[in-house]
Amino acid sequence: MVPFSGKSKVIVRMPYKPIPIGFKVWVMAQQGYFLQWNWHERGNGSVGVPSHVFAGKPLANTQAVVAYLLSKLPPPPSSAHGYHADNLFVTIPLIKLFRERGTATTGTTRVRGGIGNKFVSLKKEDDRKDFIPWGTTYSRPTKDQKVMHFAWKDNALVLLLSTYFDGLEEDIPRMRRCPSTTSSSAKTARVPFAGEFSEELPIPQFIDDYNHHMGGVDIGDRLRASYNWDRRTRRGGWRAIAFLFLLEPI
Repeated sequence: MVPFSGKSKVIVRMPYKPIPIGFKVWVMAQQGYFLQWNWHERGNGSVGVPSHVFAGKPLANTQAVVAYLLSKLPPPPSSAHGYHADNLFVTIPLIKLFRERGTATTGTTRVRGGIGNKFVSLKKEDDRKDFIPWGTTYSRPTKDQKVMHFAWKDNALVLLLSTYFDGLEEDIPRMRRCPSTTSSSAKTARVPFAGEFSEELPIPQFIDDYNHHMGGVDIGDRLRASYNWDRRTRRGGWRAIAFLFLLEPI
C-alpha cells in the first residue's frame, strides 16, 4: 500500500494493514525487498494481467497476478526460484504452473485450493471437535506425483501444498509458546507443554521453512510505514507514488 488519503477513484481501504488507506500495489518481495510489482485499480484488479487464464492455465484473478509477477523476475543464476505464500495465493493449478517453470512452491492453502478431499474433511471435523493431537502430520502426493498435500496440527489443522518437500525430512526443534487457556484450541494444543509457558518442540521442515520465508511484503510495508516523510499524502496522488513508493530508500 502507498499511503494516500486524498481524493481518488482508485484508493483502497485495508484497515488491518500497516498502511490502511492508499494506492494498492501487488508486490513480490523477499525479506522486505520488493522484487516486482504491479498496480491495482479498484474495480478492475491488477493492471495488464490476463484474468482466469495465464500461460494456458485456468487461474483465479488473484493467482494470475502472482504468476504474472513471477514471470517478470529474471532467471536465477543457479538452481531455481523458491516461492512461499499464504492461503490466499496457493492453489493446485498455480503451483503446477510454477513447477513447470522451475519454481519450487510451499504455502498454506484453503479448503477450496485443490487439496485432497480427505484433508478437507479432516480440517472441517477438527475445527468443530479439536480432536487431532498437536504435532500430528498427514501427507499425500497427487496422482501425478507433482504436488505434496500436507496437514499439520498446530493450534488448528494447517493445510499446505508443496512441490519441494516430500514430508520425509527430519523434524526441527523450535521453541514454542503455550496457547492461553481461553484459546479455542486449548484442549489439544496445550498438552505438549505440560503446564510450562514455553517448550522446545519438533516441527516439520516444511512448516519451519514456511515460517522463516513468509511475510516479505508485510516487512517492507512496516519499514515504509515507520519512515516518516515531511510530505503531504492528501494532495497529488503522483507525489505519494513517486516519493513514498518509487523513490523509497528501502
